[in-house]
Amino acid sequence: MEWTLDQIYQLAPDRPTLDRAFLLVKPKKWALLACNDAFLWGECRTSGALRYRIACDLANRRFFSNSPAPQKPDKYLLALLLLFFDSPGAFSPSAMIPDWVI
Repeated sequence: MEWTLDQIYQLAPDRPTLDRAFLLVKPKKWALLACNDAFLWGECRTSGALRYRIACDLANRRFFSNSPAPQKPDKYLLALLLLFFDSPGAFSPSAMIPDWVI
């Protein structure tokens, strides 16, 4: 990933969203973390049965999140990027991209 922390921070719609993202930068908060050369994706655990699906097209800087957050990119996407920047080894390499990513 050729992104800098500053570039990730600049994606945040506001400082409170970025602050909430930092709370999710822990692999145990995620049920799935995977990547390939072009994409990052993950499923974040929530307090209920639902898992939010988050994906990032790294080259084109396109994002997907099924969370109900009104502002995008949301805390889940920011957390996914920060987690990859901080702990790329937490992501499983995968050639198979889930259908919901594309």
